[in-house]
Amino acid sequence: MEAGVAPQTAQAQPETISVTVELSAGTYAALEELSRERGITIGQALSQAITDEKWLRDRVAEGGTILLRRSNGELVTVNLP
Repeated sequence: MEAGVAPQTAQAQPETISVTVELSAGTYAALEELSRERGITIGQALSQAITDEKWLRDRVAEGGTILLRRSNGELVTVNLP
């Protein structure tokens, strides 16, 4: 995997587990938007969000820093809660 690039998560997983979650209406709307934008199911969007979050937290745990370049060119550090 290339450094600094989150893994692609659209690949089929060898084993799946069914879960039930309760989400706020706002969180569910965001999940629907992500799934529509990517052309994937809501379950796939949720799985990708979790995988991406885990990848980011692993990089920070390794001593990495998450940087965001704003449209004006300003570089800011993103702190995860």
